[in-house]
Amino acid sequence: MKRQIFQRDISKKFSVRINWYGGEPLLGKNTILSMTEEIRKLIISINKDSSSDKKISFESSIITNGVLLDSNMFLKLLQCGIKKFQITFDGGEEFHNKTRCDSKGNGSFEVILNNLKEIKEVAGDMNFIIALRINFMKNSLDSVFPLIDLLFNIIGKDKRFMVYCRPVYNFETSRDSIMKIENNIFSINEGIKEQERLTSYIDKKIDKNNKKSLLDSLLPYTKTSWCFEDNDYSYIIGANGKVYKCDTLIGDEKFSIGTIKEKGIIELNKQNSFWKNDMFSLHEFDNCMMCKLLPICYGGCKRNKADGKLGCYIDEKMIRTNIREYMIKEG
Repeated sequence: MKRQIFQRDISKKFSVRINWYGGEPLLGKNTILSMTEEIRKLIISINKDSSSDKKISFESSIITNGVLLDSNMFLKLLQCGIKKFQITFDGGEEFHNKTRCDSKGNGSFEVILNNLKEIKEVAGDMNFIIALRINFMKNSLDSVFPLIDLLFNIIGKDKRFMVYCRPVYNFETSRDSIMKIENNIFSINEGIKEQERLTSYIDKKIDKNNKKSLLDSLLPYTKTSWCFEDNDYSYIIGANGKVYKCDTLIGDEKFSIGTIKEKGIIELNKQNSFWKNDMFSLHEFDNCMMCKLLPICYGGCKRNKADGKLGCYIDEKMIRTNIREYMIKEG
């Protein structure tokens, strides 16, 4: 990373963004704290001698199960420059504790809630964002509504906290554990429909004077990429030093695009060519060129396209429905 920073094109804006996740990243909390602080200090040092339009922006985030994120750890992470957090729930307490428990079978639901309460107490006027993501499936859907109520009782109208919901989808991985829950997974269209219903429920709880309406996310807008993998210098580094472009492929080394070598140099292999090429040059996206929705989805998911599956989750009927719902609720 140091090499990329010093070899950057100083005529263009340059930003460094690091997202820590796992597994559970906070099991390596000392490494996270030391590395993030070192990078932050380096950028501060460089920016001292740079004009305002040449300064490097720095942003770091972490995706965690929330168990080790007590108020003390939260403050340490903030101090070293990690300002964005995502804590994940797997449905309400009963469902969450079945999938997110320790080796003795003890659930983590109450631990996470207590940590949230602690953080809220020490937060003061500090600058950060905590996103509370709720995963849901068919059998846990009904438990999500009371969980949303519970979370808003804790966070109140604090604009630094946000709640959102996402369905669990069936991505093939190197493990077959997904087969155990396959019957409870929504299809893509069903999942999006339930996600929108939950979004509307959350939106009613938001102070519109303080926060942007979540219903805005229902509206179509032009994209310049489907996800972060389209960025040339966006890499996912596995625990063993293997490099990937898609987080659903981590651990399956046949999809690795390279390896971290000495001094942090990334040695890329032939797998990188598919991910490096723009969708406009890949035959898997030929049909997209004739689609009037292309500016909205930018061809969709590259990983799905490589598997010969539908890459785009958006259709005209969905867009019309969302616009109609938005107009009714906002107008």
